[in-house]
Amino acid sequence: EGLKLTLQTEEGSAIDVQLPTYKMPDCKNASGYYCHENMDAIDLLIGSDGTLAVLTEIEISLLPTPAMTWGVTAFFPDQYKAVAYTKQVRSIAEGIAAIEYFDTCALDILRKQKAENTAFAGLPFLPAEYGCAVYTELHCDSEEQAYALLENLGSFCAQAGGNPDMTWVATSDSDRDMLHFFRHAVPESVNMQVERSKRNYPEITKVGGDLAVPDAHFETLL
Repeated sequence: EGLKLTLQTEEGSAIDVQLPTYKMPDCKNASGYYCHENMDAIDLLIGSDGTLAVLTEIEISLLPTPAMTWGVTAFFPDQYKAVAYTKQVRSIAEGIAAIEYFDTCALDILRKQKAENTAFAGLPFLPAEYGCAVYTELHCDSEEQAYALLENLGSFCAQAGGNPDMTWVATSDSDRDMLHFFRHAVPESVNMQVERSKRNYPEITKVGGDLAVPDAHFETLL
């Protein structure tokens, strides 16, 4: 009979909605209407582009700002060590707010911009042995929790073949701003390169993708 969703109206009546019969992938996915056991009605509407309903009024609640927000950038000689590290970081249930990957090309772009463009002179120095990087943002309730997570990340880094001593840790707003500058400099640099190339090759364009695969296939994807 398939899955059903029950909507409770303000008048007290109930509306039963028949959900799609397909099974959603276990990884991040944006194909078709969202469908999962014990799902919230809002998950069905988000991404439906107005094909199922029109929202006339919404009520939202804001999450409090974390007591501690730290940024950690770990460097690795190759992508496979970075993947091994990432898999271990993803196993942590609480406190990990974001994980972002910078491949060799991204780091090379930043090295070139730092050397040639004064607007990027403030970028940190990237030694040649830094082959790729993984940025992790920690959202913690206390400094003790943040330090415990940092210790775990250092252990994961060493186990994966990285060097914890070459890891950048941002615990203050100014340090975190530097890591965010480092992060945003990559797409900015790519956009600048595309615009320069368009002068000789007008047909060139930039295509941004957002894809996901199950953890077991990270290496194949890379």
